[in-house]
Amino acid sequence: MSMSQPLSPEQAILPDIRLSICHTILAAGFLLLNIQNPYKVENVLFLVIMLLMPVVAVFSWYFFFKRLKVWKKIPPDLRNRVTRTPGVLKNRAFSHLLMSLLAACLTALGYIGHLISPIESRYNQIVEILILSLDGLIGVTAIAVLSRTIRDLLTFFSAQRS
Repeated sequence: MSMSQPLSPEQAILPDIRLSICHTILAAGFLLLNIQNPYKVENVLFLVIMLLMPVVAVFSWYFFFKRLKVWKKIPPDLRNRVTRTPGVLKNRAFSHLLMSLLAACLTALGYIGHLISPIESRYNQIVEILILSLDGLIGVTAIAVLSRTIRDLLTFFSAQRS
């Protein structure tokens, strides 16, 4: 397909801020879990994952802004058709659901880690407050994305029944 032809709804790449938020909270959740985990397993694969998660989040935001720039150039009638395609909305909602659920679980594991081995035994009080605050922020953000995603899926499935 040449670049002069208009994009069809299936070919347009949507700028998805919720996806970038999910990548960011996943990266932060993994990082916080690593900091808080009193029973760390030190191996190369674990280290690679810890180093690549922030890189994934940075690339996600880079591609979001790149797609947003292209998105603004697409005519409004095509934008409306693309964003209202039910299949696209359902697929996006399922990926957001899984990522936000994983991030919420990582935050919960961090809190369970606080019960097993309190943070103040390894860090000073300022670092403890910072880690707990970040845990709270990541947890609330993950739950907010999760609730919005569940609402999107319920809307999709209720529209399918009608």
